[in-house]
Formats: sequence, structure tokens, C-alpha cells
Amino acid sequence: MKVALALGSAGARGLAYVPVIEQLVARGHEIVAVAGTSMGSLIGGVYASGKLPEMKEWALGLNRVEVARLLDPTWPRHGLMRATGAMNQFRQIIGDVLIEDLPIPYTAVAADVINQQEVWIQDGDLINAIRASIAIPVVFTPVRRDGRLLVDGGVINPVPLEPLAGVACDITIAVSGHGAPTKPEAKAPTRAPSPLTLGILSIDAMETAIYRAKSAANPPDLLIEVPCDAASFLDLYKGAELFELGESLATAAFDTFGL
Repeated sequence: MKVALALGSAGARGLAYVPVIEQLVARGHEIVAVAGTSMGSLIGGVYASGKLPEMKEWALGLNRVEVARLLDPTWPRHGLMRATGAMNQFRQIIGDVLIEDLPIPYTAVAADVINQQEVWIQDGDLINAIRASIAIPVVFTPVRRDGRLLVDGGVINPVPLEPLAGVACDITIAVSGHGAPTKPEAKAPTRAPSPLTLGILSIDAMETAIYRAKSAANPPDLLIEVPCDAASFLDLYKGAELFELGESLATAAFDTFGL
């Protein structure tokens, strides 16, 4: 089948999207377009550039210390981290690629916080587009592009199906990182979380609510949901665990759907 693929915001949980893509390809299907928000824009961009195996190998080698170094903690006025190390690493993996030169249509979704608008980035430098799409408010510094101040697209559109509306395909598949938790309802910690942790949890809760409302109004043909408690936003060192989870979710979903 010809597949249009939407990959949602999820932080580190987006690593579970990798085996979903791998299985689609292994089963003989053709991904003809991809749209991504936040981590989904990264995974989708890496796939579109043909570098998914390299990305997977790199992620499997990460540990907590390496993740902290990549995120480049700072203390500017607009965010706690610049993510310079991470973006440099992604550029080493992907290279200097223009979106318009990719073999399939690609859209990175960001949010213009000044004009309160959703922004679809469909041309220009791929790494810069990804950086704008993953700019989690407060956590990462925003990106200035074409006179706009851009942050993580998940604050407006956590699972971007809309950019795929005009794509000629047999099926639209969406993968979300905001699925129902697998563990019993968690209790609040005895100590208040750090401001950074609290900010991330708040944004995650907001994006989950937006995602549920938007997916009810505009459902894909097939939806795969990664549980929201599979990993926190910055748990990039959990690659092996998340790849295994994505593999099991993809197998179950595709077998049930008959793909």
C-alpha cells in the first residue's frame, strides 16, 4: 500500500516510531509522504533522508551523561537548553539536506507563538526545520524563521494529519506518543518536582488533551499509540527499550489491520 504517515510529538517516546517505519517497509508498503511534530519531525526527517539505520545505531549508544551533554544546558532568557550538541549530531547523521530535495514530501510542524498559528515547514534546511519543531517551550530556546518565533508544534498540533490531506495514498497512519498509560494511576511525589520537570509534565498533559480532541474530529485510517508512561520527554537513553516497545506495537497493529 501507499502510506501517508503522521508522527506525533512524544519526546523520547518517539524512538518507538522507528520500528513502526521499519515494519512498514519490511512488509512491502511504500511511505509516500510524512508529516511530523517535535520528535516526530526528527524521526520522519531522518527516514525521508534515508538515514534511519544510522539514527537507530546512534540512539542505542546513548547514556544519561551523553544525553545531558547533547542537550547543552544553558540559562538564556527564552529556554533552559539550546540542544546544540544534539542538532550537530543530527546534522552529522543526516548531512546538509534541503527539504525540497528529499525523495518524498515532508512537513515539519512548528508553532508561531507570537501570531498563535500553526506553521508547516516544507522547504529549506531540514535540520533547521526539525530544530524549530522540537523547541519545547521553556525547555529549549525558540527558533526565529522568516520573521516568526517558532516553538514545538505539539502545543498546537501534536499529531499532524492535516499536511497529508492532499496526498494520494491508500492509507493514512498516525503514530502518537500520547497513548493511555499502562501502569496504575500515579500519585504525586512527596516533594514538588523541579520547575523543568513540572514544565515538561504540564506541556505533556496539554498536548495529550489537544491530541485527543483533534484525533476524535479527524481520525486516521490506522492509529498506533505509544503509552504516555513509556518514557519521559528526555529519556533518550532508553533506546533499546523503546525500540522493542515500538516493534511490539507495530506488529500488533499491522497484523490486526491486515497490513
